Amino acid sequence: MLNDVYYVGNNGLKQVAASFDITIDYVEVASYREALALLAAGEVDAAMVGRIYGSRNYLDFNLLPSPLMVKPIQVRPAFSHQAPIGFIQALNQRITLWKQTPDSIYYQLLDNWLGDPPQPRHHAGCNH
Repeated sequence: MLNDVYYVGNNGLKQVAASFDITIDYVEVASYREALALLAAGEVDAAMVGRIYGSRNYLDFNLLPSPLMVKPIQVRPAFSHQAPIGFIQALNQRITLWKQTPDSIYYQLLDNWLGDPPQPRHHAGCNH
């Protein structure tokens, strides 16, 4: 998509490709749906869409997903100054444990909502 942060933003595809001196003939589209439709029709060689959109829609176009990640992000919880420190520490510990346990609720939910879950890896917990 023309103004997608993962395309034109800081460390987006255009910037990353240029930094590695990779030449890409971009086809700019108005939506993720259009990108996948062009790919399914064979009009483009690849399409870049958001992870959640791709995970939820690739089968509609008879496409195969790719594990390629252009711009990984982190999501961090925010806490009120009044939040008990014990609650914050307990949440950090619980999330760390979930990410280290392949059959945890964390990976079950990722699989439920996104399909192929990422492989567990060591994580230091939430930062606040």
